[in-house]
Amino acid sequence: MPMPRRKPIHNRRLTVLTGGIATAILASGLLAAPASAASTAIASPTNLRMQRAPINGSGDSCGFLGAIGSSSTLDLFATIGEPNGPLIGAHFEVHEVGNGNPTVWDGGWDSEWQGTHEAIARVPGAVLTNGKTYAWSVEAGLANQPDPARTVGCTFTYDDTRPGTPTITSTDFPVNGGGKYVGQEGVFIFDVGSAGPDLTGVEYALDTSLPVGGGRKAIYDAPSGTWRTPPLTFGQWGTNNLSAQTIDHAGNRSWTMTYTFFVPSNPNPPAPKPGDINRDGKVDILSVDAAGALRFHSAGDNPTAGGRIAAAANAGLAEDAGGHRTWAGTLTTHRGGDAADNLYAHANSSLGAYRNFPGPLPEDGFFLTKRKSVVVRPQTCVDPAAVDGTCTGYADSWSQVKQLVAAGDVDGVATGGSNASTRDLFTVETDAAGNAQLWLFSGTILPSSFDHATPIGPATRQNQDIMVPGDVTGDGLPELWIRDRTNGNVYQYASVRKADGTADLDAYTATPTLIGTGFDTTTYPKVSTDGDFDADGHADLWARTPNGNVHTFPGGNTPDPATGNTFGPAQLIAGN
Repeated sequence: MPMPRRKPIHNRRLTVLTGGIATAILASGLLAAPASAASTAIASPTNLRMQRAPINGSGDSCGFLGAIGSSSTLDLFATIGEPNGPLIGAHFEVHEVGNGNPTVWDGGWDSEWQGTHEAIARVPGAVLTNGKTYAWSVEAGLANQPDPARTVGCTFTYDDTRPGTPTITSTDFPVNGGGKYVGQEGVFIFDVGSAGPDLTGVEYALDTSLPVGGGRKAIYDAPSGTWRTPPLTFGQWGTNNLSAQTIDHAGNRSWTMTYTFFVPSNPNPPAPKPGDINRDGKVDILSVDAAGALRFHSAGDNPTAGGRIAAAANAGLAEDAGGHRTWAGTLTTHRGGDAADNLYAHANSSLGAYRNFPGPLPEDGFFLTKRKSVVVRPQTCVDPAAVDGTCTGYADSWSQVKQLVAAGDVDGVATGGSNASTRDLFTVETDAAGNAQLWLFSGTILPSSFDHATPIGPATRQNQDIMVPGDVTGDGLPELWIRDRTNGNVYQYASVRKADGTADLDAYTATPTLIGTGFDTTTYPKVSTDGDFDADGHADLWARTPNGNVHTFPGGNTPDPATGNTFGPAQLIAGN
């Protein structure tokens, strides 16, 4: 039988009471406990919470509660009752703190049910007054029994006033252009003088509306006392919009302010440099961080800074155990392309081409999901060594790929367009017997397609790591480096042009030259090159240690008489 609703009884036993403000309410006599003992022990309400919840609390206050609106409610929750227990109800009250601690809202007895259950009260927003402090409590009662158990919940101050809007300026990206160009970094400043004294932050969004839950967080620069964005880069010329709003201590947000500006193209863009991701004229090295994001490192970077984002984790081609996108476990390579390097990535038997197109925010990186294309494996394969040109063992998918190296112009043939020869690709692929074949895929005008495949030499590459340092000998074609995993030696295959100007691919199977020693797989599980990292005119090697540190080894040194090693001592460029 349902328990009848009763008028609130203030002189009930206070079983649980926390916080100095709540103690003051008790002392006032509002919640005074009677002298008589309860006839039946009743479990106190637990798991008290609010929706929405106050923020920025301190001391015995839960903080500040932002605007709810007169037509919305503040929802209060508590767990009452016991497993297999009798009918139990809840009685919520909200009191103003001070001014005699009046009750501003009484929910009466409600949420009556048997056993353990959650009680809820919906407090009309209209009963709360801006600037006043409130405390709420809930008691649990046994049907037709006095002396319920009461628990005091949060104390909070209500603030329903929006902060003032920010003013947005940028000397780097003025409204009508004339500042930085496409590909160059710049910042935006937020003047928050009208926001009010309770300002706690600024949120912004680029070329999109500010999301309901909030945008990206601006940075507070303490020395200058200003709020600003991190350095932002724009991938194409044109008009852009930056929207921003201020946030106060209660989580109230200002009206949105929008800054419209023009980013011009660079009239003197730097010439593309193979290995350069961010168009700064430096060769970059890629690594994957602990969060699964792809990062790049340039000469002169602080090794402990962690590099810069090349691609966010959610743009990755692989998936982790939880089904989230990641770059961990993905084969990646970059070299050549348009104004800067494009990226090839292989995972789960799929090959993707990411067109280099930086997002405006640093966390976007340069290789975005929307700029990714699935690379279809060419049906055509030509083996110059075969009488009829037919390939043996050519797979119909990318599933056998174990290594991936973007090589620039390998074959010297611009198939399909003037830029196509910069997009050739090496793979190492294994067959069912474990034999590893080196393949060359000749590029087309599109980074997402190849004209045909060519096998290079016998399928004996299973103990080799393939690398391309670029053009070392000066003939306009890239050399091929390999690390022999059995002894840690690094060898160079020099490119050769035939009389017609095309590449003699047999040169990559001739007798190589020893150029490095001491790069065993135990010390350096990963060894590769992206060309002239330190810009001294000589291609360099880089290697990753088991603990995740990345070192470069400067090339072009006089061969060591004892070992033949032409690389200088290790230099740390990226800590783990």
